[in-house]
Amino acid sequence: MEQRNYEGYVWMSDESKPKVYNGGEPLAVELIEGENPFVIEALLCDKANHVSYSVKYVDGKYIITRYEFESADFNRQTVTVENFVGHRMEGHNLQFLRYWEAQKDPICLDMPVLHPTHLVFTGFTNTKTQEK
Repeated sequence: MEQRNYEGYVWMSDESKPKVYNGGEPLAVELIEGENPFVIEALLCDKANHVSYSVKYVDGKYIITRYEFESADFNRQTVTVENFVGHRMEGHNLQFLRYWEAQKDPICLDMPVLHPTHLVFTGFTNTKTQEK
C-alpha cells in the first residue's frame, strides 16, 4: 500500500485494540505474510484521493481490497451511508458507503431488486480524540 495520509485503523495481532490514525501523518503499512506480529485487520481511507483499503488476515494470507469512490457517491440513489460504532476505539465511529445493484429476482416475478454489492470505508465520524 502506498504511503499516504490515511484515516482509519490497523489492528495488530499482539495488541488488545487497534491503532487509530486520523490522517495527520503519512502512513505506510507493510504486509509480509508469515511475519509476526501481523495485521489482523485494517480499514484505511485516503480522503484526498478517494481511495479506501480493507485488509484482513485469513488462513495465513492477507486479503487486500482497494476501492475507489467519488464525492458524488454520498448522494447517489444506489448508495447508502452507514455509520457504525468502532470496537475499542474510544469515540471513533466508522463511516461506510454501501453500494447496491439491481438484480432480477425470481421471487419477485423477475423484477429488479436491490442487492448489496460492497461496503467501502470512508473515514471516521464523531471523533473525540486525536491519536497517532
